[in-house]
Amino acid sequence: MATRRISDGPASYLPQNDIARRQELIWQIHTLSETSNWDGTLKTTSRKAVFWGLLHTLDITGLSNLLEQTRKNSEDRDRFPRSRAVFDIAYRCGTLPRIFIGQPGEAKEGDVQRSSVEPARARERDDRRCIITGWPGTLEVCHIFPFHAINRLDDTKEAILDMSNVWGVDRIQELRRRLCYSSANIIGTAANMLCMDRAARKMWSQGLFALEPMEDNIDHWEDDYNFVEMTGTDGRRPKVMIYGIQLRFHWLKRTTLQSPVARADFAAHPRELWRHEEEPQLQSCLFDTNNRPIESGRIIKVFARDKAWLPDKEILRLQWDLLRMHALMGRADPNIYESAFTFNQLKEVDWVAFRERRRQWLDNCFWEDS
Repeated sequence: MATRRISDGPASYLPQNDIARRQELIWQIHTLSETSNWDGTLKTTSRKAVFWGLLHTLDITGLSNLLEQTRKNSEDRDRFPRSRAVFDIAYRCGTLPRIFIGQPGEAKEGDVQRSSVEPARARERDDRRCIITGWPGTLEVCHIFPFHAINRLDDTKEAILDMSNVWGVDRIQELRRRLCYSSANIIGTAANMLCMDRAARKMWSQGLFALEPMEDNIDHWEDDYNFVEMTGTDGRRPKVMIYGIQLRFHWLKRTTLQSPVARADFAAHPRELWRHEEEPQLQSCLFDTNNRPIESGRIIKVFARDKAWLPDKEILRLQWDLLRMHALMGRADPNIYESAFTFNQLKEVDWVAFRERRRQWLDNCFWEDS
């Protein structure tokens, strides 16, 4: 069962609080990398659009923690991963958007089988309508975290783990529980699904818009209309808890940057680089049932009787962060990520040492899941 209420309002996909302070922190992080004793490879990494885009998705707390952590360890080039990894993550955060906007990989033996039950639950929850436009008809059940990523769980796990320096250990552990283990992940469940029409699904898969999960608590009690036995003239229907999640729709204007590995101007704010002509063009592609264009700021509410059927907030948050990064990097061809963000340029002995140091640190930071 689902009840959806949608309204419109202005919104930006960039953090709106303390813009000047955020810009100051980003510039300090950049300056620290430029004046550090790190080698040329690390400094080159820290100048890339992918790192600039990542920083502009972080809040004040995340930026402050990153700056402090980097400042404490910037003089120790051999310490791993607390100094080097701050900028080595640019390689990994470049691979993550590809998971959302790349092409499905080849199926492998032992893949999780698609369930017919879970998509049916998602359709029932979303009232068999597109959650973006409200239109029924040609409906597709879309995975928030793409189903084809099951084929690359090891790569997904490593990419997520490497983001702990900027997203924090708690968030990484939550994502691991949901995504990184074939026996327990929720990739194939209704919690990882949303219903959209074909036009909306295609635009979402291209990273043209993103859905921001909001913190408002919209759980509430409703009369149980499935309960039909009522006795006496004063008979009342029992109440049932309805769980909800609220999302905000954003068109993602891209910047003028050409690729995630392009050199970025860390003194510039993304608004200075936006392609402003894009949003009116995008709005002309999607219309609601009242024939109004879908605009940034539209509020989408999804409800379900079973909390496990709701779209998962942590996975939505991952989608929100990565698609914004993709737009900030200029929304480049997904194939760029595959070739640009590898460690093939490292000598074999360095790569072995890198993986071993990283493994030892992760063993100290995270428990092993059975």
